Amino acid sequence: MPPKIPVREFFRKAFRLLPAPIKAAYAGFRDARCEVWILTGRESSSGEPLCVAYAGRDAAKAYLITRLFKGDIRVEPLGCFRRDLARKEACSRSGEIDLFFGAIPPSQEAAFRPDVFAVLPGWVCFEAALGAESRLEKGKKFRKVCDMVALKALTREVTRDPVQFERFYRDVYMPFVRVRHEDAASPLSPEAACERFVADGCELVWVRKDGVALGGAVMGREDGAAVFWLTGIAAGVPDDLAADASSAVYYHVFMRAKEMGFSRLNLGYCRPFLADGIARYKMGFGAYAVKRRMEDGGLLALEIVRETRAVKNWLKCNPFVAVDRGGRYSVSGFIDAAQEGVIEDIVDSWRQRYCVEGGLDLRVYALSPRMHLEREVRFEEPR
Repeated sequence: MPPKIPVREFFRKAFRLLPAPIKAAYAGFRDARCEVWILTGRESSSGEPLCVAYAGRDAAKAYLITRLFKGDIRVEPLGCFRRDLARKEACSRSGEIDLFFGAIPPSQEAAFRPDVFAVLPGWVCFEAALGAESRLEKGKKFRKVCDMVALKALTREVTRDPVQFERFYRDVYMPFVRVRHEDAASPLSPEAACERFVADGCELVWVRKDGVALGGAVMGREDGAAVFWLTGIAAGVPDDLAADASSAVYYHVFMRAKEMGFSRLNLGYCRPFLADGIARYKMGFGAYAVKRRMEDGGLLALEIVRETRAVKNWLKCNPFVAVDRGGRYSVSGFIDAAQEGVIEDIVDSWRQRYCVEGGLDLRVYALSPRMHLEREVRFEEPR
């Protein structure tokens, strides 16, 4: 008997076979309306009361809750509305809203009118330059990890065997990503992932200790760069060793990409908030945001409804990447107030940390007495 195909996977495969115009029409119909929620709790950095309206899907809502709040929160569903009316409906039903976030799926981007404070990519790409003079190899974190890998004898094994990949994907990656991301996890099916692994000529980089696999990562290639695709740590690895194994995975992928002659490594996509833990981890290795977003990741509209203490505290702690309709990418950062001499140091520091290598503009906002754009530095392409 032929193997049974799960119903969900059957319809997913059937949908992929439909003509592009039909798929686009279906997506436009499906995404014309969205759910709206009111989220109320304590802001993550200050503990001040914060009320946020969110329009979109559950996965992004779950992430925003972790980014915005600490402690207990109240989640109040308002209902399903036309996407272009979601903000108006949310604000009219609650006079206490401080921030509004609206997820804009790809099917709705053409009709979206960005009359909001900022538009963020749903996911932004991070890269790291490779080479002896790169920020990566000159960084303290890389040298520390290099010493740790040697001291603890965390070795590398590289394979293109699809059978080993299937085992890694099923037994390591999928349990790892579901524990880490919970409801926000939406991995490919094992069949689709294996097809991509073979078709793209990917490599599986195992990290082992005394012959036992602690974890690994899948490395591919795209647009002349090595691509860090999937990573996972095996279940049952003690917490202290798991942290070292995670760093060793990055280290061995860096070194493998360098051995193969690549000058840069695509470290995948992160949320657009630069204080996000995953983004900070990658930046610790010398990675930087670049002018590329996930094609099917959509956009995230941000509107500042009220300039409360909670909002100002959250903005100060959460610089983010934004993109305008012309495709220019920028980093938006926030300070209490502009002071002579200090602002220049801040601009220079943020440009070097966030903008220069990835070619992003910089916008610095002062929050006092009223929020305003204090300084804009546009990135000039080298001639």
